[in-house]
Amino acid sequence: MNKQDELWEQQDKLIGDIDFILRAFQEETPIYNVVTDNYPAIESFIGNSALETSNGNAGYIMHGENDEIIFAQFFSDNKKIHTYMKDGKIISQQFLVLDPEMKGSLNKLDCLVKKAEELRVIQNELDELEEEQIDE
Repeated sequence: MNKQDELWEQQDKLIGDIDFILRAFQEETPIYNVVTDNYPAIESFIGNSALETSNGNAGYIMHGENDEIIFAQFFSDNKKIHTYMKDGKIISQQFLVLDPEMKGSLNKLDCLVKKAEELRVIQNELDELEEEQIDE
C-alpha cells in the first residue's frame, strides 16, 4: 500500500469516527468501548457491579442489523453487556464500558474538534502528494 492509499484509508476512518460521534451527540447517546477480549468470562467482567437496567427488568431487547436479537443489560461501574441471539441461540456477547473521554456533550465536541484537525492534516498531505505527482 502506498502513502496515498494509507492516507485515504486514514481519512475514511476519521470520517466514519466523526459521523459516529456526531450521531451520538445529536441523539445524546453515551459511547462505549468494547472490552470483551480483556475478560476471560462474564463473571470477571461483572465483578462486584450490580444490575442497573431500568424498570426492574433484567434487560431490554433491540434488533440488530443481521436479524439478530440483542439483549442489553446495564450494570454499575458504567458497564454494559450485549448478548447477540439468532434462531433462539446465543451467538456472541460483547462486554462494554463507558468511554470516559466521550462522557458528556462537551467531551464529544472536543473529540470532534481533534478529529477535524486530524482530517485537515491528512487532506494537506494528500494535496501535497497530488502536487508532487502533477510536477513529475
